[in-house]
Amino acid sequence: MATYVFSDIHGHVEPLKRALERINPTESDVFYCLGDMIDRGPSSLDTIKVIRALPNCTVLMGNHEQLALQALAPEANIEAQFMWQINGGDATLAELKTLSEEEYCELIAWLQTLPLYAIVEVQGKDFVLVHAGVKSNGVPVPTAWDKASLEQYLNKQSENDLLWIREDFWQHPTDFRTSDASYPIVICGHTPTPLLESFGAKNLNRSATTEGGLAQWVQSDDDKWGIDTGTTGGAGYGQVTILRLDDLQEFVEPLQEGE
Repeated sequence: MATYVFSDIHGHVEPLKRALERINPTESDVFYCLGDMIDRGPSSLDTIKVIRALPNCTVLMGNHEQLALQALAPEANIEAQFMWQINGGDATLAELKTLSEEEYCELIAWLQTLPLYAIVEVQGKDFVLVHAGVKSNGVPVPTAWDKASLEQYLNKQSENDLLWIREDFWQHPTDFRTSDASYPIVICGHTPTPLLESFGAKNLNRSATTEGGLAQWVQSDDDKWGIDTGTTGGAGYGQVTILRLDDLQEFVEPLQEGE
């Protein structure tokens, strides 16, 4: 059994498939997708299909899934539809129109069930998995963390922060680090790792793997790991990265032209 995390595929299913072929998942493996399966890329529906077929896979809500649900809601206003459109939703909307009514309703119902976070223990280490990050909101924190205290803390986070936060997360140590020597580590996507410096991330420790000369997953302040390796940048820049938490091995596949 091994535990894998990845994020922000954004409809680029082919490099995801190549990375998974290298992993060759078994039925005992566990996967976590940290959101943003859709938008911008050419194959959002195939991306969802591949992810849902993974063994023991937990999929979290990303800000793009949130945008889609808001824009597709019966009561959606023009602003919600425009926000999805300018964030790459047109590509996904065109694909959704190819579904039958039954397929469409099933997919929307599934997206509505996606959780905002997950907590996982691997090799005795606790990890908090979210799409964008968490916000230190000044509430008292325990002197030691366990699953119950983590759940309580995360339940006090706003949905907007969990899905959209950037500077307020990357510029400061988390509350987890300030409380206990064996603090949990937050793993997130949302902000492409090559851009973390521009969002104020400090004490960066980039992974040793730099295939093609591009940065892969990143550690910041020892309590934050970013795994969005920039699929939104397209071929020549973007990559799909899957990280195995058991031994921190990366499975990296660059986007090729047309993918």
